[in-house]
Amino acid sequence: MLKEAITLYSERATFQTLSNKMSTGNPRNKVALKPGFSQMHWMMKTQREPNLAGRNGAPPRRGIPMTEVAMHASEDDAWTVFRGRVFNITPYLHFHPGGVDIMMEGAGKDCTALFDK
Repeated sequence: MLKEAITLYSERATFQTLSNKMSTGNPRNKVALKPGFSQMHWMMKTQREPNLAGRNGAPPRRGIPMTEVAMHASEDDAWTVFRGRVFNITPYLHFHPGGVDIMMEGAGKDCTALFDK
């Protein structure tokens, strides 16, 4: 009985922590984005700035080890691996509908399992 009560309390506390970050209490909801960071603004940014990946015209693929990806785990420089491909997510952080916090959970590592959850 005590174990069940502790588990229930733990689940409720986790949900309340998540609901404080989300707009309506559902942990899968979108968060309120700052003005100028809508999906439309992201699309316009990708049209204006074609070099968001920072490759400066270099070929789009090169072998990047996970040790290098792990060095890019800050809000100022965030990379992630999704389905075996490395992405520089830094320019997109503030545009993501789930907010910066959810994106930073996958920064510097493989986020495929987090995405599929």
